[in-house]
Amino acid sequence: MSKHAKRGRQPWRIAEPYRTRFRMVGVFALIAVSLLIPGYFGKVVVYLTGDRVAARVHNCWSTSYRGNSTFYCNGTWQLRDGTQGSGLLHGVAQRYPEGAELAVRATSDTAITDSLRWPVDFGIGCAAFALLMWLAYRFARRIRSRRASAE
Repeated sequence: MSKHAKRGRQPWRIAEPYRTRFRMVGVFALIAVSLLIPGYFGKVVVYLTGDRVAARVHNCWSTSYRGNSTFYCNGTWQLRDGTQGSGLLHGVAQRYPEGAELAVRATSDTAITDSLRWPVDFGIGCAAFALLMWLAYRFARRIRSRRASAE
């Protein structure tokens, strides 16, 4: 006879609090990943609608926190229609010398690096949000079915 049978418990009930904690951690992780959507939406719009141009770097700097460095560069670019743009070059992964040219996708006021990172991260955020909505739907159906069976 197992120790669980002696106590009158079912062995699968012991793991229930751990399953609940695991589910909660999963839900919070999905919420965190879903927060990519508002942060990346504007950049994805620029990626999809902006011109592919070369931006000239004016200056770069970095900030460091706990060993992780983040790089920033300012630059100028010219769109196909001749419109000049200047400002922060989003998505720079390293420090560039002054005068270097970077491939960017740009509008008149925003430039982002020409990388698939923007739509991929946005897609991951949308998938996480869709999964959250599906889980909420399943949870609501489970509650309704339990209330109906209790009546």
